[in-house]
Amino acid sequence: MRGGMCVKVQIPGRPQLLGNTPEEILEGLMELGFMDPPSSSPESYVEHLAGQLSSRFGVEVDRDGDLADRAEAVIYALASVGQLDVLED
Repeated sequence: MRGGMCVKVQIPGRPQLLGNTPEEILEGLMELGFMDPPSSSPESYVEHLAGQLSSRFGVEVDRDGDLADRAEAVIYALASVGQLDVLED
């Protein structure tokens, strides 16, 4: 993710580590049912998470760019509000 670092993400209280790319992390979050994915589409899931950040936490994220950029923004925003733990190597 940022600067090409190897990043792992964890849902607080759960043992699973998800990572390395934003797309892989999204896929793992979807499989775990994190924040009730509306479909199996990564694009719609990123939009759903961005909407949850806005409505539940008052955090707006950049919704422009490719899927990896949008996923990265959402993942770091979720970490900033305590919904995910980001572990950087």
